[in-house]
Amino acid sequence: MWPEWLTTSVGSIRTAAAGPAAKRRGSCQHGESSQRAGPACAARTAPVRAHPHLPMAVQRVLRRSRTCALPYDAMMADLEEEFAFFARATEARSAEHRQIINIAVENKWWSVTGSLLRMELDSLIRVNYLRTHPHDRSQILSACVAGLGFGIPRHDGVGVRRIRDTVMVPSGGWERRVYDFGNRFVHLTEAHNHTERDPFMALPEDERKVIVEYLDHYHRGKSGVAILSVDSAFGDVALYAPHVLEKIADNTRYSLEEVGREITRKRY
Repeated sequence: MWPEWLTTSVGSIRTAAAGPAAKRRGSCQHGESSQRAGPACAARTAPVRAHPHLPMAVQRVLRRSRTCALPYDAMMADLEEEFAFFARATEARSAEHRQIINIAVENKWWSVTGSLLRMELDSLIRVNYLRTHPHDRSQILSACVAGLGFGIPRHDGVGVRRIRDTVMVPSGGWERRVYDFGNRFVHLTEAHNHTERDPFMALPEDERKVIVEYLDHYHRGKSGVAILSVDSAFGDVALYAPHVLEKIADNTRYSLEEVGREITRKRY
């Protein structure tokens, strides 16, 4: 059973409220009438294959991927509402992670600790992608709200083209290291047997050195942690996890605010 919010097309309500004059004008998202929009806009306003078996919110995503016939104000209002929903989901996820990671560290659930870092980074790379790809932002947010995943609707109206993590995670840098190390705990690997084999010591020495330098630079002197070396035990490294998660969550919140401000500026 689809939830109520998913079966309501806010865009169709706002378009209807704009009255028949707006429909006669046929304005596209570029502010041009259908007569002056040219072949590019005319192609996007071509009829889209109907999907009566899909909820209205999902159909709206498919329509948006093929048309620019929505009035600009209605389109931006939809975008603001969809971003607000996305932002609330992201913040709720971070709030849960903050609570759980302290319990995990206290009980030395290191596999859970590593997974939480990876999931929080999952939020950050998606928000950063929205911030750096404004042209795809509307379609991605619509797909997320409709439950289709983080991607761009396909032109044939069947599903979405998902954006891969490998595209969103920067090469090099601390994000890549958290991503790669966290993946070993999100998926079933030898790292889960950490009581018999230390996952940190299993890394090459140069990789351990980079991790130690990063943790020492950003988190040295914070509560509950000790000074690290390349020979430290995984349990000592894992004690830094709440501080690392807090940094990731702060970066996510900053990027969310940046995207929100940009969407508001474009509307007004």
